Formats: sequence, C-alpha cells, structure tokens
Amino acid sequence: IYKANPFRNLGIHDDYGLTANQKIKYAWKKADGTTSAYKTISFKNATNTIEVYRKVKLPDDLNGVYTLIVSPVVDGIYVSDLNGNMTMTNKESKEFKFDNTPPTCSFSGENTTWTKNKVTVSLNCSDPNLPDGSSGSGCADAYKKIDFSYTSGTHKTETTAGTIKDNAGNEKYCSQTSNFYYDKQAPTEPTTGA
Repeated sequence: IYKANPFRNLGIHDDYGLTANQKIKYAWKKADGTTSAYKTISFKNATNTIEVYRKVKLPDDLNGVYTLIVSPVVDGIYVSDLNGNMTMTNKESKEFKFDNTPPTCSFSGENTTWTKNKVTVSLNCSDPNLPDGSSGSGCADAYKKIDFSYTSGTHKTETTAGTIKDNAGNEKYCSQTSNFYYDKQAPTEPTTGA
C-alpha cells in the first residue's frame, strides 16, 4: 500500500532492450470501473545494451485501489516503484493501492470517580476505509494504542496527546483533556493550635 508523495512514483523499466521507437501505452482504472485516458511512453533511445526507465504519471486523486493497464505487453517490460518494489513482468495489468487518508483517534479509559488505584487513559488508533470503500493500510503496530497513567500525586484532569500513524505513513495528532480522578497523595494530619 502506497501513500502519494514524491518518493513513491511508479515507472516502467526495460532491462532487456526494446525495439527502437517502441511505444508503450498505459492507463489507470479505478475501483468503480472508470479508466483514465491512455498516455504513451516512447522508448526511442532503447538499445539491447542499456536499461531504460520512464516515469509513469500517477492519478491526480490518489486514494484507493487503482489498476495500471499497460499495452502492448512486451517481453522485458516491468513496472516498479523507485524502491524496486511491486514489480510486474509480462502482464497487462497490475493492481496498486494508495492510502492518503489519515487514521482517526479515540480516547478510552477515563474515570470520573476519585480513586487511589491506577487509571489508564488510552489514545486509540483506527484506520478508516478509503473513499472507494476499500480498506485502508491499517494502523502501524507502534501507534495502535498509546497509554497515559500516573503512579503518584493527585491528577484530576490532564492533557493526553500523541501522534498516531498508519502503515502508509499518514499521521494525525490527537489531543484532549482527560479525566483521571486519581489520588495517591496521602492526607496530612491537621495541626492544632498551642
């Protein structure tokens, strides 16, 4: 699952050498079945001795499932990102998912009755579906839940804040004033006058 940013562009490679002036057409098909206009990539400088790379223009509204359609299918053509992932060899189409929707946050565990027992308020991460109804990338393991608690002192309300993140790298900062009503402070003995 990808997040739209300048470092996650897709491209078409040729490792084996194309016929001079070879042209490859490509288009993006969305989950609802609509397909963009075909664009053409020319490999006019390709030879059998060099590797050629041409960048593929990404859809404008990257958020959901898209299928990259390539025509014609030529031996040696494959599609990958700039990190070398998600290759596609000798196939006419390949599905990619882009998640540009930030996760959502919620808080749980608040307490409104004074107690000396530990109170833990949690900031929880959830990742909503994408606009086309497909599932998001999911919350990253380290950000699924962030706990806040105290072991000493008196804490009626405190600011609980943190940043959650999904597996595509989308982030969201969340903050609220949470109820703890936690009191671990021993009472003091009253003093009397002389």
